[in-house]
Amino acid sequence: MNLAEISFPVFMLGYEKPQIEEGILFFFRSGKLRIVDDTNIKLPTLAARRLQVMRDGGELHKINTAIFFLGDFIKISKPTIWFIDSNGKLFTHKKSASMTLIYKKISKVIPTNSGYIIEVEGIESRFKCLYAPSGKTYAGILKSGSSYILYGLYEEPYKESRRKI
Repeated sequence: MNLAEISFPVFMLGYEKPQIEEGILFFFRSGKLRIVDDTNIKLPTLAARRLQVMRDGGELHKINTAIFFLGDFIKISKPTIWFIDSNGKLFTHKKSASMTLIYKKISKVIPTNSGYIIEVEGIESRFKCLYAPSGKTYAGILKSGSSYILYGLYEEPYKESRRKI
């Protein structure tokens, strides 16, 4: 799946692909059927459909990991890990392109109700972060042309490198 087609947050399901029958994504383990998604329910998001499955008495497959940002997704994705996005698209991601990873000094941190906004020197774009960059004074930024993705927060700048996306 193309990275531009993913609707965040994305949820990690693990190394096993869920079974799909008649529009229902599920795992069958230890004699129990646990539903990931039921696309027969005409609601727009995975979360809304899962709530309806729960209301209807269905057993849900527990989803432990939510990924909110593209930079975090890039770091943990492997072609053997299955994900589902917030619209219910099931996919794996094989890294096929690369971007330059640069390090810039953090110039300003703005608290918000749902995290922090990070400003860095030399880049007009701001970056959203869920946690305070305490002790971290540099941001690792993936750069391709005029596009930037926050990759991580660091105590010191490192040498410019390339990362597969």
